[in-house]
Amino acid sequence: MHHHVATIKTNLIIFGLLMLLLVATVGAAELPLGPLNFPVAMLIAATKTVLIIFYFMHLTGTDKLTKTIVGTMFLWLVLMILMIMMDYLSRDWLQILGK
Repeated sequence: MHHHVATIKTNLIIFGLLMLLLVATVGAAELPLGPLNFPVAMLIAATKTVLIIFYFMHLTGTDKLTKTIVGTMFLWLVLMILMIMMDYLSRDWLQILGK
């Protein structure tokens, strides 16, 4: 079994990127983006998640099966979030009597 060992330089670069994304998260929270606040925050969070999984959880040094399983997990997560959002956004479509 081959173990991928990241160099200190790589770890520092990823740490710097994560800190930059942390500042971007705080900055995006302070900006009045209106309805774009949530998508921007999710994009930044997804970027941080991918960096952590690929480098700190050593996904870059694994086999194709593990990468396929992780990719499938992300696809499933996106589908679940989309279905929840479709349900949430469609709740005002029905006119409920007595309301």
